[in-house]
Amino acid sequence: LAYVGSANFSDDSIAGQYDIVRADRQPGSSFKPLVYETGFKNGTLTPDTILQDTRAESQRLGGVQDFDREYEGPISATQALLGSRNIATEEAMEIAGIPNVIDFATSAGITTPIAPNASSAIGTSATSMLDLATAYTAFANGGTRVTPRAILKVVDGDGNVLIDNSQPAGGTRIMTPAQAWSITNILRRYPAFWN
Repeated sequence: LAYVGSANFSDDSIAGQYDIVRADRQPGSSFKPLVYETGFKNGTLTPDTILQDTRAESQRLGGVQDFDREYEGPISATQALLGSRNIATEEAMEIAGIPNVIDFATSAGITTPIAPNASSAIGTSATSMLDLATAYTAFANGGTRVTPRAILKVVDGDGNVLIDNSQPAGGTRIMTPAQAWSITNILRRYPAFWN
């Protein structure tokens, strides 16, 4: 319902004419649900799959670290996603299949190139906030991706409706409602996980 591209579009002192919503930036951990959903969809992962958040796995993956520089050991995919664990997520990307994750992310609305490597799982390939928001619509809409529209309605000075996009257009089903729920159900536990 809101689109804020810059704090002040007219302020050159802050490079205001920069549209942060459409600019490509590394999405970081916000990309991780797409990795896990790919594995859930293709059956290579379940919420209970045990992943290795270990020093050995980190070294195998080229030295990826977590924010706390700690290792939690064997953890479930659910725990890895809730805890935003990088090592386990890169392992999950390999298990789900790097090309499969890229294909799913593209079908979800990511339009920027995704590097075909495990580190893309933790958001190292840049994309826009708008693409990421589009991808998340499928989780919120029971598996149906909806393309965002900036203009909902245009009415002229006489009250004539020139454009009416206020009714949602049909979307594209990219996963079943049950598949979408699997990630949503995990993410709903996030506040309790950290308290």
